[in-house]
Amino acid sequence: MTSGAGFPRATLTLAAIALLALPTALLAPDDWIGGIDVGSLAATLYALSLGVVVWWVARAPEDPFPEEWLVDERRGWSGVFFGSLVLMSFAHLLWSEAQQPDLPMTWQLTMFRHFGWNLGMLLVAAVVVHRVLGARRAEAVERDERDLRIAHEGALVANTFLTLLMLGLVVLLAMFPDSVAGWLRPQIVANVLIGLLIARTLAEHITIVARYRRERR
Repeated sequence: MTSGAGFPRATLTLAAIALLALPTALLAPDDWIGGIDVGSLAATLYALSLGVVVWWVARAPEDPFPEEWLVDERRGWSGVFFGSLVLMSFAHLLWSEAQQPDLPMTWQLTMFRHFGWNLGMLLVAAVVVHRVLGARRAEAVERDERDLRIAHEGALVANTFLTLLMLGLVVLLAMFPDSVAGWLRPQIVANVLIGLLIARTLAEHITIVARYRRERR
């Protein structure tokens, strides 16, 4: 059964569980609430939903998407899903840094190891799904002129977005040099660069799926 948006209800349910369970697991207090460890429960639901998504796509890559969708559009939605999870995890990392009384000095203090583990898991899952979506539809992988145009447009929008973000950082440095100087440390600069790459990738996938949706109307 499909929803009004075109996705099967099972796809929307799994995606909603993962997208809601991750921030709950990241933000839930360590204490038990009503006899339930909310953080551990949310983390378990998140890991299970992510595992089911990968297993489902690997077993039957046609099922999670509408039948008429092309490979690039399916891959675009996959990128939006995994990119959103990465962005939420990274935003929590930055929020955790902001709660520290002192400027973070090491990867351990910035809790980068925890973020890196989640990032690694998401990247592996995203690569597996990306490859499976194309491998099982070999006859549909051949791109036509429209696919190439949409891919080019997605890359153009993403690169423009990245350029604007970098220009904004340059303006920020120029306007508030004294305030920003204290934060110019390797770990923080690395986090900023990672954030820029995440934002750029997510912007590209969003542009691609939005363009396909517009072309279908």
